[in-house]
Amino acid sequence: MQEVDRDIGFTEAFTHLRTGVPCKDKTDLLNVPLAEGLDLGLIKMADVTDTHNFFQALRISC
Repeated sequence: MQEVDRDIGFTEAFTHLRTGVPCKDKTDLLNVPLAEGLDLGLIKMADVTDTHNFFQALRISC
């Protein structure tokens, strides 16, 4: 997903609802749909990654 994002920059389309600012944390932004798509959920995804905890993933997913 990171390679695709580098090529086409699709994460720029995900912006903050109120400010319109793109998400600065692209790794976590990509982890959220990956966790949901694999039916892991945010808790399990946070357990297996060493970059973000559950609350950081939850903040990004909202």
